[in-house]
Amino acid sequence: TFLLAVLASGLAAPAAAQRLFAPDQASGGLVELDPVDGSVVSLVAVDLPSLTGGASMLPVAGTQLPNGEIWISDLSANAVFRLDRSATTYLGAIPVVLDQPRQLVPYSGGVLLANGGFDGGAPGPGRIHLDAQGQIVAFFATTQPFGLLPFELAGVDGYLYTEFGFRAVTFADASNLALQTMFAPVGGAAFTLFPEDLAQRANGNVRVASFISPSGIYELDPSGQVVQ
Repeated sequence: TFLLAVLASGLAAPAAAQRLFAPDQASGGLVELDPVDGSVVSLVAVDLPSLTGGASMLPVAGTQLPNGEIWISDLSANAVFRLDRSATTYLGAIPVVLDQPRQLVPYSGGVLLANGGFDGGAPGPGRIHLDAQGQIVAFFATTQPFGLLPFELAGVDGYLYTEFGFRAVTFADASNLALQTMFAPVGGAAFTLFPEDLAQRANGNVRVASFISPSGIYELDPSGQVVQ
């Protein structure tokens, strides 16, 4: 299977049986990393610009759907590109207008995608549930979401997502994504940051990558309290 890390964060912790790819903003393609130690296996493992006919510009994140397809979001192209399970054949972009698409994760046979804005008729800042054909099933407005992470909070399955417009990490119930709970108001007194990427450690803690000073990687415990 394919596991695609979020651009620049390097926070993913894959199983050894998986192949690990990271979007590369310099080449517009995918770098392959060793899933155990993170060393570079291939600088251009998947040449997205060539596969997409030059459409790929700034790949941000990707995931593999239950049907085997690999979907890759591109922040500058305002698109989600579809590849076959081997990442060698381009299947086209999904048929939905997007504006600054960001992280995406598997959800209910399709994906849950963080979208940035309204340009071109996109639905606006929020989380979009897309089916396996790339059609919108539901939309949940938020304030500039970026990262998405499957997560269990107090026995409830759901998703954490960062909101850099609100400087927070929020939890949404998987059974009803409209049900939201503040997980970490990280723009408060503990620290101030511009939260983007998320990843969970084996011990259950969550790491949050901050883009704007004080930039860095912060760690929260399973209840949302700052560890370091």
